[in-house]
Amino acid sequence: MGNRMSLRPVANEKTLEYFLDISVMDPVRAIVRQLKLVEEVGRAFQIGDGVIFKNSPHALSDGADEVVERETQDLATSVQTPDHRTDLNKLRPDQICVYRSDNTLTPRHSMVYVCEYKPPHKLTAAQLRFGLRSMDIYKEVMSRPTIPTSMDPLTRFRHHAEKLTASAITQTYHYMIESGLEYGLLTTGQAIVFLKIDWDKPETLYYHLAEPDSEVSAHPDDIDICSAVGQYLAFTLMALNSPEERRGNRQEERRGATEKLKTWTEDFESILASMSEDDRSASLASLKSSSAFSRASRPTTYEGIDRTPKRAGREPSDAPKTLGTTNTEQSTGQGTRRSQRLAQKRGQYCTQKCLLGMARGDLVDPKCPNVALHCKSRDPARVRHPVNHDEWLRLLRKQLEQSLDDGVRPLDEGGARGALFQVTLLAYGYTFISKGTVRAFIKDLEHEAAVYERLKPIQGVHVPVFLGAIDLRSMNKIYYYDHRVYVVHMTFLSWGGCRIDTADDMNRPLEDEATRSLRAMHQEGVVHKDVRLPNMLFNSEIKGVMVIDFERALLLEPPQRPLAQLVPRKRARESEGMDVKKVTGGSSKRQRAHGGFSEDIHLAKIAFWEWNARCGK
Repeated sequence: MGNRMSLRPVANEKTLEYFLDISVMDPVRAIVRQLKLVEEVGRAFQIGDGVIFKNSPHALSDGADEVVERETQDLATSVQTPDHRTDLNKLRPDQICVYRSDNTLTPRHSMVYVCEYKPPHKLTAAQLRFGLRSMDIYKEVMSRPTIPTSMDPLTRFRHHAEKLTASAITQTYHYMIESGLEYGLLTTGQAIVFLKIDWDKPETLYYHLAEPDSEVSAHPDDIDICSAVGQYLAFTLMALNSPEERRGNRQEERRGATEKLKTWTEDFESILASMSEDDRSASLASLKSSSAFSRASRPTTYEGIDRTPKRAGREPSDAPKTLGTTNTEQSTGQGTRRSQRLAQKRGQYCTQKCLLGMARGDLVDPKCPNVALHCKSRDPARVRHPVNHDEWLRLLRKQLEQSLDDGVRPLDEGGARGALFQVTLLAYGYTFISKGTVRAFIKDLEHEAAVYERLKPIQGVHVPVFLGAIDLRSMNKIYYYDHRVYVVHMTFLSWGGCRIDTADDMNRPLEDEATRSLRAMHQEGVVHKDVRLPNMLFNSEIKGVMVIDFERALLLEPPQRPLAQLVPRKRARESEGMDVKKVTGGSSKRQRAHGGFSEDIHLAKIAFWEWNARCGK
């Protein structure tokens, strides 16, 4: 492997990524894979099903190709108001996100830390040694007005080293805060800066500088511990064993920290580009003759410190140092109690009949698993819902304004346009699905809402019940769903059911049920245009198939009504100015549109044929 690595010098971020993946990530993955087989170790470190090192962006990430393309189109066609993240979006560092794969029936990943990398020619080990110290970054680096005029090369070197190091560290810290992480790291391939946030005081960042090559030479008896693989492995196990309280949700804690912390809009690359060639090279030839530089730039070895693993505690001299990022006050958001969150995880979804009844102002469904919460102490036999739909939405908005943690649980499922959540209206126990999306795809979900409005007659039978939508931007909130995935718009629906391939009732003619639902949808003038198995769910309550995901659906002209009914609706039709995909015009256009019905049915047949082939039927 060493020979292979030597053929590819680290010239840019991509080659550094390749180097890290082959020489560090692969061995760590393999070791963790073996450790999880030891039951006591797997349980002690909460290894789950192992770790995943992921360098490709989430489909909804602001760095994903389709999101960037859509945002670019929107900027070109409209005047954008200033956004609090406009400058931060310029921070596009190279990262590897490390996830724990959980032992569940459906693939579920929990981010445990983020690893950012900078090539060693852009951020040298010497710059890290000079730039890292206990400091208030905002006061001592960000607010420093000018480059020192001193001709002393060491002074100028220290100035640029501190600015580059602080900028790189701040980028990683920014994503740690947004992701609600306790751990993160920055690496150049030669040096590693391990980072930690104490969420009781998130404005303080702790760091530990490691230089594996030098440490291995200084500790020949502890090579395994001091090597890059050994230190990455130890750090990964620490992150995996981070308390569950600090993983996953904690949206309000992140929001509180984000609002209080100072921001630095100048990114690493722009700082590097602003430096002269002399400052970039740092005049190392002249600096090497300086005894002060020689003393300060010695490699980090921790010589004299016992590196033998200990069961508890740490050497005081080896404790992480701190970087005070701002002088803000301590964050106070503490989120919900663990017992309350666990209770929410066990919540069952309301029935179609229940949510349809609530939306229409009808009676409660006695068979709904949450009927006791809806009715409180009343007999559910002949009781109307405690709130109407408008009041239900008002209470839900109020709940989200208070907290994005209480009653909201991400499901680690979704598609190209949205991420799914389980949501509970805590006041009355209504439990349902939310589909959240990012700014780039709000129009898609608004179009889907228009389709559901058209499908109102078949909601709760062939498609889920549409319950409305809330824009989180109206309450100045963001749901930090995953790395650089900023959910700002949520639509609410009844739970459609389980995936076809996990349905228990395998003997039912599911293809016939799916066709029946598609035809019912066609009767309302809707062409789906994206009929696939993931967009059809088996619902045991209706003992049939529900069709979902209408972002690409086509709305035809509504079916013809008798003339007496058409006249009163004329003004309503004229006022329908929604931005929806609607087909109007002559008979030839209508014929082409109606051809979409046949295409939907054909795609369903193909989907079930492929599924049956995979199942060996």
